[in-house]
Amino acid sequence: MQGIISYSCPANISLIKNFGGYRKRTQGNPSFSMTLDKAKSETTVKYTHSKEQKFSFTVTINGVESEYLKKRISHWFEKVVPVFPWINQTSLEISVTIEDSLIPFVGIYTVMCSLTFCLSVIANHLGKLDAQPQLQTVSSIALLDSENAARSTYGGFVGLGKNAAISWSSDKYASQYQREAMIYSKLNDTILSFDNSSHNLSELNPEDLYNHPYLESRIKHAQINTNQFLRALDDGHWDLFEHIVENEALTMCALFLSSGTSKFLPSSNLIEWAQYIRDKREEIECPVTFTFDRELRLHLIYPPIAKEKVIKLLEESPLTYDKLLHDNVGKGPKMLKDSFEQ
Repeated sequence: MQGIISYSCPANISLIKNFGGYRKRTQGNPSFSMTLDKAKSETTVKYTHSKEQKFSFTVTINGVESEYLKKRISHWFEKVVPVFPWINQTSLEISVTIEDSLIPFVGIYTVMCSLTFCLSVIANHLGKLDAQPQLQTVSSIALLDSENAARSTYGGFVGLGKNAAISWSSDKYASQYQREAMIYSKLNDTILSFDNSSHNLSELNPEDLYNHPYLESRIKHAQINTNQFLRALDDGHWDLFEHIVENEALTMCALFLSSGTSKFLPSSNLIEWAQYIRDKREEIECPVTFTFDRELRLHLIYPPIAKEKVIKLLEESPLTYDKLLHDNVGKGPKMLKDSFEQ
């Protein structure tokens, strides 16, 4: 059998930040994220499968070989062979496309999420699955790469980790939250990246997090914040939503600052912009909140009614940024192509 399959997958922004980790099945707290729309990658897999075929794969990003991505995929393949043993008789040509303007805003985990979808569909074509894969199954396999990949399986608001307030939640896969009030269904996310954001949280040693002296306190704190966050989603309580999102962002900065051998320091631009947003939103009565991602980009989150005020706030700011993207809540991964022949 041979064929070509393509998926697009958007990034997500974590609002309740995980600290610890479910990927390694270590102690950690549940996380919640919002899936975006425009910040996305497209992954195409050209495959050939037969009993005589030996496993091999190549990978490119915008036509250029990527050793980093190849190493990450190779590490992930080692974990998914028990799920997809047929990979050992398959050759894969993986090509990733990311628009130049989106490169500063798209994480590699979006590729891993798309790749999980692609392999799951191939498995179905090979008769290795009884039916089209369920999103929970795809998410659990994507989790073998990262929590971000697992949460990007869905659109809207997505949770990962067992939570007593959500009966369908699990530590083994992410799930979509569908009870949010109307005010959150069309949220905007304007993302600002900075020149000096190269010293990001992704560079930190995971062991520093797992052994952090405040880990247990953080888990309890996150549970309280999660419950309040869900209440804000259910009731449309914007002030509470704003408070929790910012508290999570600043708490994570404090935890990373105090973790083991960390040399992390947030950039002055990031802090100045956060303070500017806080000062100006009161002045102009604008419902906008902020958070940070692991690459220390600033995310301004607000309902559609505030868009004009936010744009004006950005235009009038004396502060600088490198690149900007206006994004919004998205619907999740999308199949772009699926053709095969026996």
